[in-house]
Amino acid sequence: MKRVFWNDQERRPRALWRILLFGIIFGTVMLALSCVTSTAFIAAMTLGEGAELNLEEFAQMQQMLGEYPLLLALNSVASLIATAVAVPLVAAFIDRRRLSDYGFHLDLRWWSDLGFGLVLGALLMAGIFVVARALGWVQVTATFVYPESLASFALAIVVPLITFLGVGIYEEVVVRGYLLPNLAEGLNYDRLGPRSAILLAWVISSAIFGVAHFLNPSASMISTINLVLAGFFLGLPFILTGDLAASIGLHITWNFFQGNVFGFAVSGITQNISFLAIEPTGPALWMGGEFGPE
Repeated sequence: MKRVFWNDQERRPRALWRILLFGIIFGTVMLALSCVTSTAFIAAMTLGEGAELNLEEFAQMQQMLGEYPLLLALNSVASLIATAVAVPLVAAFIDRRRLSDYGFHLDLRWWSDLGFGLVLGALLMAGIFVVARALGWVQVTATFVYPESLASFALAIVVPLITFLGVGIYEEVVVRGYLLPNLAEGLNYDRLGPRSAILLAWVISSAIFGVAHFLNPSASMISTINLVLAGFFLGLPFILTGDLAASIGLHITWNFFQGNVFGFAVSGITQNISFLAIEPTGPALWMGGEFGPE
């Protein structure tokens, strides 16, 4: 019975239990931090508006995160901190591996790969915008858009930048850096072999990444399938190099340029801080409708 839960040779829990324990630790820390950030946001809104903000109104805000960029940034920071807490704890006491094994070999190549990913994400989204514009599928309606409550565009654009820095790092660390190798280790049976186990883990982690976005506003079966494919794309650099640098860079600038440079919705969340405000007029099947071009 002990063998079901414990690997004597590796002196650690088996992969399934490691993943579950990580999920519990990460989820607990993130929930606690989200309560703190939500309370802080409610207090700030109440102070700013001079009136009470009830839970029903706050729940409505959560459904319209794009209209409340500070709340979106706070949620992202909470998730990033939860990742920074959970991963070292699990690495030291459960996984028994080094932090570098999660895709952080911080040498010169790592940083150059990060730069490559940042440039690639920006260029890919710029390509989507240029093609859509050439086809007449988007109309630019305004420039340098930001809420009146913020002092300037330069100050406002920092908020979504923080959001997508957090999203790009914590989603890649959790889904690719942690989940994918642990799945591969758990699936590495004699009949399957290590290479097939890695490929299957790549498929499963990409599917989880896509399904995790299904609850986003305006999500559909098509958006979920496309995000599964995005999971394959984001996981490829990690599969090839063992590092998360290119994946993180790509994830950050893909989201930031999509929402806050070119004004598209990002996974169903419409941004109200962007260099360009646009009106998509092209077919929803190609432009993604209210969910966004991914």
